[in-house]
Amino acid sequence: MITTVPEIFTAAVSLSDGDRAALAFELLSSLKHPGTMDENDAAFLDELDRRVDALDRGETKVVAAKAVEFHVHQALRERRRK
Repeated sequence: MITTVPEIFTAAVSLSDGDRAALAFELLSSLKHPGTMDENDAAFLDELDRRVDALDRGETKVVAAKAVEFHVHQALRERRRK
């Protein structure tokens, strides 16, 4: 049985992108009692659910944060040159 955070993490990263997103959603949802959520929390969870569904349907893809960071920095450098 998996009992430590590193063991759980190792098992979780072997899941598909959609399953990892669903797991993240469930873990984040467990941090607050549903009765204490405000409008922003509910909107965030709705958006997260929409994105997980889009991943599951193959309508979108996961992009590594490092790749996004690289492209943002590249775009900023290009804007500064103008």
